Amino acid sequence: MNIPPTADCQELVNAVKAHYIGLGVSVTVHKHSDQRQVIFQCYHGGEYRNPLGLTEESRQRKGSSRALGCPFKVVARPRAAGWTVVNADEVHNHPLPLNIGGYSTAQKLTAVEKPVVRALADSGSSTSTILSYLKNNYGNQWTTRQVIRNERAAAQKEFLADRSSIQALFETISGGKFIYNLKVEDAGSVTGLFFTHQSSAALAKQFSNTFVMDCTYKTNRFGMLLLNIVGITATFETFNAGFAFNAGFSFLCAETEAEYAWALKAFSAVVVPAVIVTNRELSLMNAIKTGFPSLQNLLCIWHINKNIVANCKKLGWSGDVFDEFMKGWNQVLYAPDVDQFQSIWNAFTQKWSPSNAAAYSHFGTSTTSRGEGNHFVVKRYLKIVNSDLLMVLKNLMLLLGTQFTTLNAAMEREKLAIAHQHSHFFMRALVKNISHFALNKMLRQYEEVLRTSELDQCTEGGQFTLSDIHPQWVLQQNPLFNTAATALPATAPLLPPVNLGPLSPRRNALQQLQEKLYAVDRDQVPTLLAQLQEVTEGPAHPLSNPVPSTKKRGCPAGSIKRANQRDKSQFEYVTGNKWIDYAALSEEQEREHIHLGINAIKDAIGKPPVGWYRGRILPCSRQIAIEEFKKLGLPLLYDSDAHNDELPYYVGTTW
Repeated sequence: MNIPPTADCQELVNAVKAHYIGLGVSVTVHKHSDQRQVIFQCYHGGEYRNPLGLTEESRQRKGSSRALGCPFKVVARPRAAGWTVVNADEVHNHPLPLNIGGYSTAQKLTAVEKPVVRALADSGSSTSTILSYLKNNYGNQWTTRQVIRNERAAAQKEFLADRSSIQALFETISGGKFIYNLKVEDAGSVTGLFFTHQSSAALAKQFSNTFVMDCTYKTNRFGMLLLNIVGITATFETFNAGFAFNAGFSFLCAETEAEYAWALKAFSAVVVPAVIVTNRELSLMNAIKTGFPSLQNLLCIWHINKNIVANCKKLGWSGDVFDEFMKGWNQVLYAPDVDQFQSIWNAFTQKWSPSNAAAYSHFGTSTTSRGEGNHFVVKRYLKIVNSDLLMVLKNLMLLLGTQFTTLNAAMEREKLAIAHQHSHFFMRALVKNISHFALNKMLRQYEEVLRTSELDQCTEGGQFTLSDIHPQWVLQQNPLFNTAATALPATAPLLPPVNLGPLSPRRNALQQLQEKLYAVDRDQVPTLLAQLQEVTEGPAHPLSNPVPSTKKRGCPAGSIKRANQRDKSQFEYVTGNKWIDYAALSEEQEREHIHLGINAIKDAIGKPPVGWYRGRILPCSRQIAIEEFKKLGLPLLYDSDAHNDELPYYVGTTW
């Protein structure tokens, strides 16, 4: 064995383990003394001991033992040249394995690999990604998923440092980078949490006109709802005020008007928007109407149209009748202004309550699809649905970091280049100052004027200035990566802290108390001490995790029923006829089931099927289907049951 001496004992331990792992032998430290010696033994060294004298019948836990009494032994002691191997008995009483992947010592991470794993975990990398990285860059073939998970858990334990996860979360969001609000029960349990990053708040202040609000589910192990508030940048991209591209995150315990009112009040400390787009969530709509009567609440057109289609199909409308109705409906829905809306509405024969959306600057945000798409981005970063709120915050911060970089690049990139189509005379003062999206809108309006009037295309006229453009589209004041813009002023409407009990470490609390005592006048010290005594003698409850919901999976109780009531879609209905084996039924029963199936499909989509899938069949099932379709006067273009070919083919039938 050729292992050179080392100056440090731990270096020798690592060198010995690495040497024998390369030979297919797993060794462990049997006895260790930093001053005298280190004794290594084989993984199968030692003898199995049974001090309680348990038998297989009396043993409650069926265990195993790796101890085989292997005589392998290596001794290392300090010498003048450093720690040196002085004796090596390399005899084994068992065959050496051909593969060492089962040994826990081979699966352990090295001192070099541990910080790499922690850095990758902090960046949001999955366990599979980390394992692939170790294999490709360090040649690590043996580390398993469980070892990576254990290292993650160890890093999390070090980060918490005897704090609970909810205490660590509070200290993180109260560190100066977030605007936040907490709602806490008397016992200290968190029932509501709103937070927004300062950079996200700066984005919300810059682009403060229109936001989309919608709840998403299954984001944490406490069953709390996530109210996702999404805004729009000058480049018409989505932003989040705490994660990805939204304007805020608010964890709620239920979809009630009181919960929504609390979240809206917390968000109003950042900005009060002009327009909020939602689906028909009555609790949220009532909270907006009660708390912010001057704010305009627009309903999602996509959800409205889905309900229109579903209810029109109930009336049996189809073909030209339905097309004519939808044409008139779309004219009402997309009226360019209030006056034209009223004239079109008066001509429309169906009763509809107008929203007057054209009277408000919603910048084309007439659906909640922007929020729904952002839900997917949020879930992609959260990965695990049973995380605590601290882990949710960390993952949202990863998304925010990526989002800020992407948005900043998009806005700064449009300041560097001038698109050729934006070289018109009336745009000269606007290029590089407003977004390409806004310039393209102006260009389309200009082309429409040229098409509908006799204006000379080469005529030099007036130019637009920045004062003519809505601030939503201005690029000059990019709030990202700008110290002056990102740092909120001292008068920013930060929400007052709540009384949460002993959250910080003891030394921090003592330091704050000491600073307070020395800051006040000497005559005020007795009063301050009396107040401190009153607080300490009263009930103090530390901040604790939310009480888990009794229903952890899916939407909260009753929300699915409400969702079906407001977003009814007959395309999702399923007939009650189950998949059965018709070989055990009569021809009459199969004919009856064919009629039931045709009627169910016709009721659902407004027209009968043109093909038939028969499943478990009678010998004459194809002929039965042909005859029943013929009786109803319906074309049967194909039937699908054969599994003997990848391509369709013709068969002879008697029609």
